Amino acid sequence: MINYSFDTSDPEVFEYEIADLEVQTGFRQLTQYRVYFEMDGNTYYVGVTQSDYYAYQVGDRIEVKEYQGFLNAPYRVKE
Repeated sequence: MINYSFDTSDPEVFEYEIADLEVQTGFRQLTQYRVYFEMDGNTYYVGVTQSDYYAYQVGDRIEVKEYQGFLNAPYRVKE
């Protein structure tokens, strides 16, 4: 949380092809909507809103912002 909360870096913007979509229901019925993409041979995901999730299909393009992070641990978000 500190890495994100105190980060003041400017993001780099990337566009990726959506590789997969997933809905996860976890503890206390908390639902997360995830969009997976590949970068440098690895698979990553970003959380999206329910409406964004249902608007996307595998093969669509998604814009992802990458921040350096306060603790120099990069993180990616869909804004």
